[in-house]
Amino acid sequence: MRLYRVLSSLPSSRLRAAVVAVALGSLAAAGPACLACDSIACGGGLDWSARTEDGAGLLPGTYTFDITLESSSYAVECTVAETVGESDCGEPTKVMGDVDFDMMIDVSHLDPNEWNPEGPAGGFYFYAYDHTDDGAASSTRGPTEVRIVAVHDGDPLMDESYEITYERDEAFRGEERCGYCDSLESREATFSQ
Repeated sequence: MRLYRVLSSLPSSRLRAAVVAVALGSLAAAGPACLACDSIACGGGLDWSARTEDGAGLLPGTYTFDITLESSSYAVECTVAETVGESDCGEPTKVMGDVDFDMMIDVSHLDPNEWNPEGPAGGFYFYAYDHTDDGAASSTRGPTEVRIVAVHDGDPLMDESYEITYERDEAFRGEERCGYCDSLESREATFSQ
């Protein structure tokens, strides 16, 4: 869980992927003995980002997201202010369904490679996965059917749908008995305001 907090605080999917690669490389260099079932965290699932078509940034206001992940639906409300530091997204609220996906959504910087809380908001990023632990084994899978509908101050903003096939690592912690990890799949969207 500590790795997830670190990864989710990073502003871009490329930076998150680099951190995971360095961590996995360090563990591999230490030898097979370190690859116990609880040694490697899975960084897989769905990584989604959306930005304005013209790159001008987000207009201030309330953004409401209806997110459907397979048979489960969630609602999220984000408030965008003059700066990304003053902007915030609430916690996703499950509306219906029987699968509990772990997810987070937040406002991103205008320049995804620069962290500047005083700068304008440039878009949104979203991360979702389904993780279960069963003793020493665990599984992490990404949602295969995704729909994201966004509204800005009551006006439709975007309606994106994806069918996703993940590459599955059946032995992501070193042995088959340890569980599996779906690859990280990234999707990007643009919208006009």
